[in-house]
Amino acid sequence: METTFDCTPQFLELSKILNKVDPINLISRGCPNDEYDSEVEDILELIPTSKSIHNLAKEIQDVFIKRFDEGLAGPYANYLNIAELIWSDKATFPTLLFKYEWLNALISGGINMDLIPRLESQKLVASRWETPTPPKNKFELSDGEAVWGGEERDRLLIALLYNIGLKHFLTIMPSESKHILYQLCKGAHEGI
Repeated sequence: METTFDCTPQFLELSKILNKVDPINLISRGCPNDEYDSEVEDILELIPTSKSIHNLAKEIQDVFIKRFDEGLAGPYANYLNIAELIWSDKATFPTLLFKYEWLNALISGGINMDLIPRLESQKLVASRWETPTPPKNKFELSDGEAVWGGEERDRLLIALLYNIGLKHFLTIMPSESKHILYQLCKGAHEGI
């Protein structure tokens, strides 16, 4: 098959990825290295709007199902591998990808906590305050608020976030709070 596509760095790298993973075993059966070029073109169009690795993997699998059939397309794991290789290559795909990377980090993950930060502050009861605070030097709680609240509380929060980093903060944040934070960020981005 003769290549008629624009051979940009993204095209060439994605072609290498597809040949390496070889999702439907064309290369391993002796087909030429340009055998997946049509699929590369289709996938390059999908990348800018993909919202997560899993979303991209499903879209790539759909390309192969559409061009071939579900039986020949093979398992989702092949396409997840392709999506992970694309998603991790920020050097090759900087303008095509990662538009939604922060959203993916924001919505996925989190530990199971029953303290759900919300848009506005919330009162705490003593039993809920005792669990997350350190055993030594317990912070005092009065009427549902930290006694040393206000600016001192805010400085402590910034110091803790500084110490753990925003990435870890998003990892441990409950999903419900992530959705609220996303709406706040979206509103700020849109000028609200």
